[in-house]
Amino acid sequence: MLNPYLGQRPTPSRATSAPLPERELWAEVLIAALRDVEKGRDTGWIGTRDFRIVCTLAGLDPDAVAERFAPPSKAA
Repeated sequence: MLNPYLGQRPTPSRATSAPLPERELWAEVLIAALRDVEKGRDTGWIGTRDFRIVCTLAGLDPDAVAERFAPPSKAA
C-alpha cells in the first residue's frame, strides 16, 4: 500500500515476522515520529537504536527510511 506521507512504497524489511496489525501500528508510530522530525523536534532520533527497532517492527528497512528522511546536514 502506498503511504501518502512517505510518498513512495516502503522498503520491506526481512527482519520482521510481526503480523500485519502490529506492523501497521508500528508504521503509524514511525509516521508520527517522522512528522515530529519534519517539524524540527527530535531531529537526532533518525538513525538511533530506537529508530531502527521501530522501522524493523514496522516492516521497513531502517537504512532506506533514514536515507529518505534524515534532515539535511548543515555545512560547517
